[in-house]
Amino acid sequence: MLSDQHIRLRALEPSDLDAMYAAENDPSSWLNSTHSTPLSRFVVGQFLENATGDAFADGQLRLVVCEAQGDEVLGFADLAPIDFVHRRAEVGIFVFPQARGRGVARRALSLLRGYASVRLGLRMLHATVAVRNAAARRLFASLGYERVALLPGWLFEAEGPADAEIYLSVISQ
Repeated sequence: MLSDQHIRLRALEPSDLDAMYAAENDPSSWLNSTHSTPLSRFVVGQFLENATGDAFADGQLRLVVCEAQGDEVLGFADLAPIDFVHRRAEVGIFVFPQARGRGVARRALSLLRGYASVRLGLRMLHATVAVRNAAARRLFASLGYERVALLPGWLFEAEGPADAEIYLSVISQ
C-alpha cells in the first residue's frame, strides 16, 4: 500500500535528520508552508525524537519518500493536521530538486491518498497552493483534486500579499 515499482513511503528514522533539516530549510518550500524562517537542527531533531509515528496520537503523519529499491531520500509527504472527527487532512509534498520532474510527487501523493482512505479512514484531502506555484497547481489538478476556493492575499511573501487556492479531493464517502 505504501509502495509501487518506483517509490515507497516509509516512517521517519533518526538517520533522516539531515534530509529533513535540508527540506525544512529550503526557502523554495516556504511558499506553501506555515513557516518562513529557518529551523535549527535541534528543533528538527526534537521533532524526530518526539514523533510517535502514530497518526492518531500525533494528529499528523510525515512519511519519507524513497526509491522503491534503496533508501535514498527523495522527499517527504505529509498529512497535517489530521481531523479524525471530520475525516479530513491537509496534504503536503516536498521533493528534493534532484528528484523533481520524475513523477515522484505524483506517485507519493497517490500512495498517500490510498493509505489515508484505507488505513486512516479519511474521506477528504485538501491542499493550499500558492497561485504562482503553477507546477503544484498542475500536479493537484492532474490527480483529480478540484479547485474549490480562491483565497485573495492568503499568503504573505516578500513582495506582499499573494493569492492561494484550495484543492480538494474526496477520497471516500
